[in-house]
Amino acid sequence: HDSLAQVLGVIHLRLRALEGPATDGATHTVAAELSDIADTADEAYRDVREAILGLRETIAEETGLEGALREYLRKFSRQTGIAASLACEGDPKGALPPRSEVQLLRIVQEALTNVRKHSKARRAVVRLDCGGPAPVLTVEDDGVGFDPAAAVATMEGGFGLTSMRERVEQIGATLAVHTAPGEGTVIEVRLPHEEPGGTHSAPSAHPARR
Repeated sequence: HDSLAQVLGVIHLRLRALEGPATDGATHTVAAELSDIADTADEAYRDVREAILGLRETIAEETGLEGALREYLRKFSRQTGIAASLACEGDPKGALPPRSEVQLLRIVQEALTNVRKHSKARRAVVRLDCGGPAPVLTVEDDGVGFDPAAAVATMEGGFGLTSMRERVEQIGATLAVHTAPGEGTVIEVRLPHEEPGGTHSAPSAHPARR
């Protein structure tokens, strides 16, 4: 992945260098094409860098999910310029099994990829509430949001929500998306209530916040 990122970075820079000379009348179309290709290469470069960051992040036994999230958000903020912070309530170590911790970390990574690519946000907040009977994870941004009524195709497309839904289903949780144009977006994952003996009950319905 590192070498792929370097190659994409070089392609992007060389294409940008060609844009300047290709601006006279006969080559205007070529210049526009070069610009589009350079934009695509730049986006691919950012995606690969983000994937590398996500793959390198693991959950250490000593610090648990909270520590992994704090470290990931620190790197994400530095890499993207989006101010990302974490708010925790309760003790995730005592409330979440290891399998759920891994899936929640990946969901946060995917949600923040959406924030970077689509939201035009300046800030994002990850909240992990393990103080109640059922743990809840939310990822909220202050971006442009979108129209939920027009999001049927989006759920299967560029916003990556299909992958998040699959991860949520693997841990018996529910996923809700609260958004509106101009109001940012909240991704909410509600885990099942753990019963004594290691079983869990089905999550109760939760009304949309927006």
